[in-house]
Amino acid sequence: MKRTLAPVATILVAMVSIQSGAALAKQLFPVVGAAGASALRLVFAAAILLLVWKPFGGNRMDSVSPAVRRAVVFYGVSLGTMNLLF
Repeated sequence: MKRTLAPVATILVAMVSIQSGAALAKQLFPVVGAAGASALRLVFAAAILLLVWKPFGGNRMDSVSPAVRRAVVFYGVSLGTMNLLF
């Protein structure tokens, strides 16, 4: 039971987060436009990720190879572009 509870809870939190972000973004479109709403969503997502992952508090960044860093940056730029164009 415990092994299935954590993944299900994580998926539920992700679903609520995505839908809440979309609902807030919908109200932001008239105020800041599509690019502004996308930028705000990405900034808040990055801030939450930094709070959860904490890459600057230890050797976590040292253990990641430059190739992996480039791939992560490319993935982030791709997601940001997709979010803007969507």
